[in-house]
Amino acid sequence: MAQDADLMTEQPSPPLNSSRDNLISKPVHTKDGFLIGRIHDIDKDSLVVKRNALTTIYYHIPIHKVRGWDGHALWLNIDDKESRGHILPTDSKNTLADSMTFDLDESIANNILAEAERQGVSMNTYLNQIIKRFLEWDRFEPKAGMIPLSKLVVAELFGNRTRDEIIDIARRVGKNAVEDTAAFIKGEKLLGLNSFLSWLEDEIDHYSIEIRHITKDNGNHHTYVLRHNAGENYSLYYKTVLELIFEALQKNIKVLTSNNTTLAFEFEK
Repeated sequence: MAQDADLMTEQPSPPLNSSRDNLISKPVHTKDGFLIGRIHDIDKDSLVVKRNALTTIYYHIPIHKVRGWDGHALWLNIDDKESRGHILPTDSKNTLADSMTFDLDESIANNILAEAERQGVSMNTYLNQIIKRFLEWDRFEPKAGMIPLSKLVVAELFGNRTRDEIIDIARRVGKNAVEDTAAFIKGEKLLGLNSFLSWLEDEIDHYSIEIRHITKDNGNHHTYVLRHNAGENYSLYYKTVLELIFEALQKNIKVLTSNNTTLAFEFEK
């Protein structure tokens, strides 16, 4: 497995000069393939990258640390260890913006301000992220038929099925459900590879599953490692769904690991 993400020099440059709104929530990877979070805010000199883990973490990444763009994610020229040196302190204090025009209940406004202070971001930035997350993800979940389940429940439900039953479910409903949901949320009639991978990372990040994305061979070879801790049958289900989707996209996929905790696969782009 590659230890460094080597992006194609021919890849499009990072869209840092495009509209700020087009950059918000784009995934950000270190050069050794770790997804450290998503763009939370941006100015001419730096990125603020947000990572949802047990606690919310923010990175302040100078623009010159951006290495490249692979079509749906930014890559940095620093590794995961070095990126931790750019984590923002959480004790920064912010005041309510004078230009605030929302008519909020006092308790709601106080909670928003307190959370913005805890995360070390401005009130305006935090409110924009709440609204953007709702518009791009949360409002679609019930319409797309998605419901939240804990990993323990998923492991129990999948664990009580045979391998043949898991594969049958993936083939009968899983593949179409994933394709339809991804296309619906991405607003596309025909789902492409980049859109699917972008949705996959969004979904995994949304449900706090650890993901690592590694590239080599000038950005043509991609490896994804998903650490879910939801049981072997969950890996089998997603393995089957991914194989079917990649087959429909006329791409060959090779599953490297499929066990109780991890699903890893690779493909040529």
